[in-house]
Amino acid sequence: MNNRFQLIISAICLLSFYSCKPNPEINSEIIIEKPVHYIDVIDTSLITIIPLTNAGWMTEADRQAKLSIADFQLIDLLIKAAVIAYNTNMKKEHEELLEFYREDAEFMGTAPPADFPMQDTIPDYSNYIRQYVPYYNVENEKVVAINFSCSAYGEWKTVLYQVNDGGNCYFDITLNLTTGQCERIMVNGYA
Repeated sequence: MNNRFQLIISAICLLSFYSCKPNPEINSEIIIEKPVHYIDVIDTSLITIIPLTNAGWMTEADRQAKLSIADFQLIDLLIKAAVIAYNTNMKKEHEELLEFYREDAEFMGTAPPADFPMQDTIPDYSNYIRQYVPYYNVENEKVVAINFSCSAYGEWKTVLYQVNDGGNCYFDITLNLTTGQCERIMVNGYA
């Protein structure tokens, strides 16, 4: 029985040895990729991450979160979808109001109202300054609040903007990365 055991072990070793031998038809070169840091992926001249402790609205239940490369990719997709939905909704609401006022203007014998005011929509935001505040909410969902600004001022990389008015030069979005949903999108008003 001892010989049989040695024979089985020898056969297993030989099979292991031959199965590990490189196949000349297969490229056996192993490519090791260098880990990617988020600074290599995002434009830090436009995007910064603000610690949760610098946000005046944090609650005791909120905890600081970190963003992965996949999170940044998801954020970009969710921002794009949220902005498209917001602009579409604003145009729809405006058309409904215009229709109401057109009927009123015809009844009153006055000129109909002007066309859609583009300042009510979010313009191309690709060059906007972005402040990301990633955190876990009370439900332990990863959330990121993002402030957008059409220009940088002050210590924008460390101090969270608190801007009143300014129109579509300033807007903010809150994205739930766990659910993949936009929780809030708000464009500043005009003074």
